[in-house]
Amino acid sequence: MMKCNKACELCNQNASFYCPSDSAFLCRNCDDTVHGANFLVARHIRHILCSKCDSFTGKYISGTTLHHRLRSICRSCSPENHSDDDDSQSSSSFESCVTEPKERKIKRMKSFSSSVTDDASSSEKKKKMRRTESVGSVAEELFVKWRRELGLDFPVNGNCVAVEALGVCLRTWKLLPLKVAAATSFWLWLRFCGDGCYATCRNLMKLEKISGVPAKLILATHVKLARVFTQHLELQEGCDES
Repeated sequence: MMKCNKACELCNQNASFYCPSDSAFLCRNCDDTVHGANFLVARHIRHILCSKCDSFTGKYISGTTLHHRLRSICRSCSPENHSDDDDSQSSSSFESCVTEPKERKIKRMKSFSSSVTDDASSSEKKKKMRRTESVGSVAEELFVKWRRELGLDFPVNGNCVAVEALGVCLRTWKLLPLKVAAATSFWLWLRFCGDGCYATCRNLMKLEKISGVPAKLILATHVKLARVFTQHLELQEGCDES
């Protein structure tokens, strides 16, 4: 065995560890201070010195754990009839001081990360729900206003189709301007009502005027929305049947 007989580089107390990365012998307290500075230096692998003769024990440690509980002696200092027991105890001490705290730390980090993610996800869902409810309320009032300006006589519950179509539109094309989505959803509503007698060129021109959205843009967006909204209705019917 290599004899060390070295004192701690920082406080001159008996050294308990040797760090090749720092080229320094350190006592337990100074080792905690130096390798507890940040997670990078905590990765340094240190040699454990024999507590009796200060030689290398052939065992190592890393991280910042309860080093003051760790006691290790080399084979030369171990009674031959207890050498196996000493190795077993040293190994057990090493595992309990290094591995277990590290595993608990990882579990805490995972638990914290999961908690933060769940909270963020829950908060985001609540924001989306509030936004949807707010947009739906405003859109319903807007659709009633447009209906009066167009002089159309719809059933009272007819707004539901337009509001639902607007929700589908906003979820599918998040970057689509709200007024374009609203005008397209309203036009889709006119196409769905009755035999389509409300979806006339005259009403389209009126809708262009009161909404400020070009008729060509309404028609182009309507083609895509009609396809997606039809799939949405089919999916709803399938869920209701099941």
